[in-house]
Amino acid sequence: MKKIIFTCAALFVLFGSYAYAAEAEKEQKDERDPGSSIFQVVFGPMRDAKDWGSNEFALGLTMGGKYFRFGLGYSHASVATASMNSFKPYLLIDIPFSFDIGQKSSLAIGPIIDFGPSFGFVAGQKVIDVMQLGFGLDVKFYFNDSLGVSLAPVHFTNSFATYTTGGPGLIKKHRMTYDLLFSFLLRW
Repeated sequence: MKKIIFTCAALFVLFGSYAYAAEAEKEQKDERDPGSSIFQVVFGPMRDAKDWGSNEFALGLTMGGKYFRFGLGYSHASVATASMNSFKPYLLIDIPFSFDIGQKSSLAIGPIIDFGPSFGFVAGQKVIDVMQLGFGLDVKFYFNDSLGVSLAPVHFTNSFATYTTGGPGLIKKHRMTYDLLFSFLLRW
């Protein structure tokens, strides 16, 4: 027991001193790392590419770091007889490659991957997409260190299994949408 307490105390001191040294180095540079935290408002159409059955409009928010962000999306579609609303919590992985264009502006291009379940409501029934997987390319343009816009000209969302209450239950079927996503970016 004494060895565990000693090891934990040593690790605490080691990590604490590392964090203190990193913070002191950051203050010494007197620079902030733009893009360490990002808030993003995402919106755009989602078009049926394979067996989706409807075209939707999506609106969402993502928050987090430069490479990993958590998001919450809402999409709405109106089919001939009913309307559909769905909510999707997801994890977004973004791998940007940045290029400086001017003194304050920059361009970032890179692949994005997002995944998470989707919960929908159609004509009084609950529809759960067990896991949706999205992938594509994202192009970001930053006007300055904190404000930018983004376009995902290529993004596909895939669904592999859907559970419907009061209906057929679990359906294993591959469905896909093409998403044209626009967004406003705020980083600090």
